[in-house]
Amino acid sequence: MIIEDEPAIASFIEEVAIQEGFLTQIVTHPESINLHDKQFEPDFIFLDLLMPDFDGLEVMSYLRQQYVKSYIVILSGSTNESRQIAERLGTAMGLNIIANLAKPIRINTLRSLLRKIKYDPDLLIQKAV
Repeated sequence: MIIEDEPAIASFIEEVAIQEGFLTQIVTHPESINLHDKQFEPDFIFLDLLMPDFDGLEVMSYLRQQYVKSYIVILSGSTNESRQIAERLGTAMGLNIIANLAKPIRINTLRSLLRKIKYDPDLLIQKAV
């Protein structure tokens, strides 16, 4: 799942994820997140921290309330410090925050991260807990 209000960034992430063998869903408005559809339980969630109507912290709170076990990658064009604070808050909430990426995202960084999600046995064990 890609929660991102910028269509070009969302499409870029989606294209690379599909090339790496993932099914994807783009959510441009966080209020349309449908985690009750058990036919689509995302392996990962790319979460933009700064969106016009919602901030990423509100979305993380919602994900916690829904007991989401997906791997979460924080995205933001803001400072590294802001991304690190969000990462620590998400981890403290019990979310599986595995990375935080600065925008613009480099394709090699994105591919490596998606391959880690797909093949890293330590991540698979962490998600199962």
